[in-house]
Amino acid sequence: MGYVKLSSGGDTASNFVATGSFRIPAGQGATIAVCNHGINDITYGYSANLLMTNWLATWRYFASKGLRVYQTTLTPKTSSTDNFTSVQNQAVGPYESNRLAVNLWLRDPGSNGALASAAGSLSGVMDTAAAVETNGVWWVTNAACYAGTLTGAGANYALDANQTTIPVHTLDYAAAIKITGGLGAGQVRTITANSPANKYYVSGWTTQPDNTSTYEIWIMPTGDGVHPYPSGHAAMAAAVNTNWFRGP
Repeated sequence: MGYVKLSSGGDTASNFVATGSFRIPAGQGATIAVCNHGINDITYGYSANLLMTNWLATWRYFASKGLRVYQTTLTPKTSSTDNFTSVQNQAVGPYESNRLAVNLWLRDPGSNGALASAAGSLSGVMDTAAAVETNGVWWVTNAACYAGTLTGAGANYALDANQTTIPVHTLDYAAAIKITGGLGAGQVRTITANSPANKYYVSGWTTQPDNTSTYEIWIMPTGDGVHPYPSGHAAMAAAVNTNWFRGP
């Protein structure tokens, strides 16, 4: 299925309402619009009511051009002290109440909800946020997916020559390594590449581990608390009703 992206980095629903008409020619021939603006509006402190108003304007615009329009719910905006490898060490942003309010409105099937308010311009809501959040923060797997004792390390990598079960490059910007014991214990780093499969590259160490260091590898749903990593994308994709993309 062909698609075109009409948004840009750092974009907001407010900005799209003001300037979106300049981008529309790139999407000529489209039959479906999936709207995902909103988290930047929340981050910038825009009110829930303003975001709802701008969404309504966007949906009506696309619907007036004959497109079926879908809106996603807004995923979490959090910070973390352990590279998003736990739920308890995440904290929500200062405008979390606005995110919760707009998601509640999107999910409301009643007369006060988004579908009713859109008066036919919104065809459905893709609840992608529900697939990746728990109690307002990014979900995290309940256990490490790999663990062991390092056989060596360098300034920007850790090595476990005894670990042979991890496919090459499957951890790239998708997982974190925690040094759980021995030299360097307590450090958590995003894995930027695993190639060979049992060599885990990182940006660097405060204290370089060695062969006394035990470790765990955790899959990360996000790396910055806003943008999903591969596991987050997969969960969100699984939450989308692909039947909406079929037929006229």
